[in-house]
This record gives sequence, C-alpha cells and structure tokens, in this order.
Amino acid sequence: MINNQNDWWELLTENRMLIRQLIEAFHPASNSRCGRKMPITAATAERFCEAVRRRVEEESFVNPLDQFDVYEKGHDGASMVDLLHQTWFGIPESMDAHSLPGFHDLCELCSEGWVFGEQD
Repeated sequence: MINNQNDWWELLTENRMLIRQLIEAFHPASNSRCGRKMPITAATAERFCEAVRRRVEEESFVNPLDQFDVYEKGHDGASMVDLLHQTWFGIPESMDAHSLPGFHDLCELCSEGWVFGEQD
C-alpha cells in the first residue's frame, strides 16, 4: 500500500526491471515497441488509446528508457508518473495485459501518483 512518496519509490525500485521492460515494449515512443500482440477486449477504449499513443509518439523526442533513468536518478516523481501513464496507454486494451509481468505494479504506480501532487 502506498501512503507517501517513499512508499511509491520503494515499489518502483522493487519492480524496476519489470517496469523498464514494459516501457521498452509498450511506450508509444520506444524504439523497440516489441510488446506482444493481444486480442483487444475493449474496442472503444482501444480507439481512445490509439489517439493518445499517436500524440505521445509525435511529442516525444527522447528515448523513454533514457527518460526513466533521468527521472529515477533525480527522484522526479511527477515526470516519472507521466512516463508511466504514457506506457500504460501504450499497452493494448486487452484482458491479456493483466498477465504481463509488472502490469499490476505499473497500474498501482500510476494510480498512486497523487503522492507527488496534482497531475495534469
């Protein structure tokens, strides 16, 4: 359970490699975008996510894994939460996503980003 920024960073640190793998596989601006194909189980949500993915891809000029490293080193929680949200939008709207290693931790980190103040 996340109650504060220290808890949030602890969860990220414990799952660092899994989160990095999700970013590499699914972040819309990732150079490798090697995430596995999954059947779409929420078509309307997937269409919305596709629009967000396009916008993120168009607006991203830095490799997201490099961003992860910078935000982690600088303990820039608000920017890290934004990066994780972008990754979450990059994951297909599929029930199969729940079986991805680190997916539930990614979701928790996104939903508990409130610890860093209001997010846009």
